[in-house]
Amino acid sequence: MLIRERKKIDSLKHKQKKILEFAKNIGQKKVNLKIDHQLSPVSWHLLHCVFIEALWIRSKFLQDDYYKNKLESIADPSKVPLNKRNNYSLEYCELIIFTTNIFKENIVLIKKISKIKESY
Repeated sequence: MLIRERKKIDSLKHKQKKILEFAKNIGQKKVNLKIDHQLSPVSWHLLHCVFIEALWIRSKFLQDDYYKNKLESIADPSKVPLNKRNNYSLEYCELIIFTTNIFKENIVLIKKISKIKESY
């Protein structure tokens, strides 16, 4: 893997870690809280991050639309109005575990994509 690509992957891992740390520090009681009518709750932002990564890493590069299709109706800002951004069924622990697992899977996928790219 090229050094430049390794740095980008490390940067993404760092951002994922910070996002998860923030959500864990907020805790279960505040993760779904809407502190302002113009802001989405942190829980929605977690799903949105997973959605965006799925959109780019899985859909664009691997033509795998599973998570894009699964999350689009709850995590795509063009489809979910602000007042509906906390209407989903994941509990706090499930949300953290789901996000953590998808983030890890995405890093593995990016590494595989990088290796494929190198072979050309």
